[in-house]
Amino acid sequence: MSWNYRIIKKRLVDVKEDYYFLSEVFYEHDGTPMAYADEIEISGYNKEEIIDILEMMLKDAKKHPIINEKEFFKNDNSK
Repeated sequence: MSWNYRIIKKRLVDVKEDYYFLSEVFYEHDGTPMAYADEIEISGYNKEEIIDILEMMLKDAKKHPIINEKEFFKNDNSK
């Protein structure tokens, strides 16, 4: 399984607006997105490690296209 940081687009139905957030996205072996982290906590052993994580988040956010939250529920009949 692989993962990266992605910007995810979510539709807020009650206010009819789009909302965007950055999250860890996890993929199946074939590259299909399968899950994302509900919350991200940026923690590390020192300041430099925190900065490295933030830089990786920014790099991934710039590199990968926005993914729609609906992509995670394509094969879920309950949604």
